[in-house]
Amino acid sequence: MLYQKILVLFFVFVFSVELQSQEILISKPIETSNRTPKFKILGKNDAGFWIRNYGKNEERIDLYDSKLNLLFSRTLLIKRPNYTPVTFAVNERGTSFFYSDYHKKEFYLCSALISNKIETSNERVIDTVVFQSNTEDMRVSFSYSLNKKQISFFVPIYQDGQLTHMRIVSALNTGEIVFKSSVSVSKKNAEAFAEDGLVDNNGNTFLILKYESKNTATVYEVKKIDRNGNVVDSCTLQMAKPIFNDPFFQLDEKNKKLICHVFLDEQQELKAGARSLANYAISTDSLGEMSSNDFLFNDAFISDVTKGIVKENGALYTFKIKKVIATIDGGSVCIAESFYKEDNEIHDGIDLSMPSFGGSGFSPSLRTVNIYHYNDILVFYFDRDGHFNKYQIIRKKQVTENDNGSFSSFFIANNGVSLNLFYVDDVAVNAELVQEKLSNVLESRKKILLSQDEKNLMLIPKMAVQTQTNELVLPSYRNNDFRLIKINF
Repeated sequence: MLYQKILVLFFVFVFSVELQSQEILISKPIETSNRTPKFKILGKNDAGFWIRNYGKNEERIDLYDSKLNLLFSRTLLIKRPNYTPVTFAVNERGTSFFYSDYHKKEFYLCSALISNKIETSNERVIDTVVFQSNTEDMRVSFSYSLNKKQISFFVPIYQDGQLTHMRIVSALNTGEIVFKSSVSVSKKNAEAFAEDGLVDNNGNTFLILKYESKNTATVYEVKKIDRNGNVVDSCTLQMAKPIFNDPFFQLDEKNKKLICHVFLDEQQELKAGARSLANYAISTDSLGEMSSNDFLFNDAFISDVTKGIVKENGALYTFKIKKVIATIDGGSVCIAESFYKEDNEIHDGIDLSMPSFGGSGFSPSLRTVNIYHYNDILVFYFDRDGHFNKYQIIRKKQVTENDNGSFSSFFIANNGVSLNLFYVDDVAVNAELVQEKLSNVLESRKKILLSQDEKNLMLIPKMAVQTQTNELVLPSYRNNDFRLIKINF
């Protein structure tokens, strides 16, 4: 009897230690300004956590220390009239600010350094592109390496409305240029699109182009550009069946692979939907080495996902791939989330100012309500040879109105040992923040981290940033107040 009491006390002690060891810090609330109503967590360096606050005509950078005390706040004054922010890159010296500008037929990519003391260095132009006309597409996209030290910028160059070149600028996160290169795009009797771009830790850039035509299946072309700006290899990836939603490309640095997961539609005569998940792997050393496997959604799988509502000839219609993670052993994990939007018109009382014809003399006022549904999460596991292994369903239901889904969805953190999902179990003031640890044996370990109402929070998990192996920072926005939350998990 005494032994049993000691054993019970031991487990209580261990469980208490586990709960207490999970540190959660919350910053003091800061009222957001109408000039800078938006915010984004940029990252962390030795000086602290960097936050961007911004609006249509103003930029502000805040720096918090490790205890989430606000150290500095600095408004950035950009003198260029047509500037558009591209990205901010946190580094050991501070934060590099990359932005674009244009004047008539010239497009500029610029940078400035915000030091750890919130001093801004002189802005400088790091690249210039001259267009044929003033109506060219001047958008710029970018990609970070896994270690966040390399950045590649992609600017599409058009001629007569057709994509002909991709201007690539490779830089370090401190702003120093690695190379500038213009890569030609072959039309191949199809319309070309800049689909994606990736950069590895060594500075090699992988440009992914999409070719579409009316008569052939979708084709993707991958071009490898080395640190000197030279195209050293290329390959084509032709989908065996029609794609359903965009593919997701990811680099596997350790195993030197470029992996691609995409939903495919098996039966064109039926309503378009996802009826299989394909997994492609391309060697980054030699782009000619390629493998492909897929998981066909059988009736048992569809019945499991729909809780038995659909038992045969089913498909996924609302799921979209949100994340692909390469595992240490050469396998991969594909994570998809169910999302759909409804637009409903509802009666909103009686509008006495509106005339009525043939009725009571009064007309009901109608308004449109946008309803956002972020529901279940599917986790697919593939082994090192690319074969489908197993799947896991995380049940979730988040429904909101007219908020663009801002407080919904999830964030996934990878600490090298396990994958951890973070989300709120409902989009409401009394909701709870959930951490769900995934395991290879298809068991999930669910933990309630905090109650929003008790802490006066409204969390936005999908805007979280993983700042260390076991550290997560996410924002809260409630009653016009911004807060920063740090979680050690």
